[in-house]
Amino acid sequence: MSASPKPTVASIKQVVRFRLANQKPGTQPLGDILPAWFATEVLKPARTMDFLEPLWRDLPEPLRRTCRLKGIHRSILTIHCDQSTARSELERLLRNGLLAQIQAASHGRVKKVKTSLKRQ
Repeated sequence: MSASPKPTVASIKQVVRFRLANQKPGTQPLGDILPAWFATEVLKPARTMDFLEPLWRDLPEPLRRTCRLKGIHRSILTIHCDQSTARSELERLLRNGLLAQIQAASHGRVKKVKTSLKRQ
């Protein structure tokens, strides 16, 4: 077997020029898109819901494992649950004071909590 030639700066530049020339109009490299997407889809929601972290830690382990915080929209916090038993347990906790704790911790950002069953 013959060894493949080592890439040179010239050969790498040639490949880059070829790929840029054949790139479809309106497309962007993933490296340009990913940081902006990550900032809007992950970092911003994490910052807006950081007040929930201590309350979420106090929930029973099965609930933390099967329920996911979706987001806050129009003062409604949405929580998706994987199982109906987890959803009913979460709703019971909300009625027994968890909702008031969330409202107090949010300083007016959350008025209601909506739970939903995540469809498989």
